[in-house]
Amino acid sequence: MLADNDYIMTNIGEDGSIVPLHNNLKLTRTVLLDFLLEMLRLYPLGYSENVESHLYRFYPEEEPELGTVEWGSMDNNQYNVFVPDYPMLLTDTWKGFRAELPVTALQARDPEYWEELGLEQPLSELKGERPDTKDCYEMKGEYFGLYYIMDWTGLWHVFPEGWEESYSAAFSALSNYLTYCDPGEEAIALAKERFAAMQQDFVTRFADLSARLRKETDGTARRELATREAAGMAEEAHHLALALYRHFVYGEPLP
Repeated sequence: MLADNDYIMTNIGEDGSIVPLHNNLKLTRTVLLDFLLEMLRLYPLGYSENVESHLYRFYPEEEPELGTVEWGSMDNNQYNVFVPDYPMLLTDTWKGFRAELPVTALQARDPEYWEELGLEQPLSELKGERPDTKDCYEMKGEYFGLYYIMDWTGLWHVFPEGWEESYSAAFSALSNYLTYCDPGEEAIALAKERFAAMQQDFVTRFADLSARLRKETDGTARRELATREAAGMAEEAHHLALALYRHFVYGEPLP
């Protein structure tokens, strides 16, 4: 057991009993939300190999259920939006976060070349490092990072069927396209502009949600409201990531 629990979130009381989730943080300063979100977009905090990022904000003057706020994202924070929620009020995890996908398959950009090599190691087990290059090739219109081994012949990690249902896969596809496929400054600027507008919208809507939750005295209604609003914003972010990806790759119009 840690001797100092100042930085631990727990539902265990000092006597070992189960109590509401809380923390013992001792806050010494206030930092603006916009500053924190922008900080998480800077390299190396926000970069292409991120799995997910979580920013927790604590408000000791609030009641326990409203005293902890989470802002979360998945993948590269440079082309992304942070979705807010009250973790202590959530009764469910939005389906896009729960989507399960099989492991991505390795495919050769030139299958005949790989067959001619007669390698004993199966293609699915080959691994390689990505070189410093902006070259980008298309396979089935789906981009998921490209890896090169041997004499610079390309291997692909291709998304499995149903990847569009996964929140993390949608942002990964968009991020990898914008990061490795040299889409041009206009595409990058457009993605950042749309996500920045969505971020400000989420900040405004979350402030309104917070006010509504403070007025709601029924615990069940409060949890339903917090869960529904968090899921709605996550779904909107997911749809924007997919829409941008399809716009850049297939030329589909943006909503």
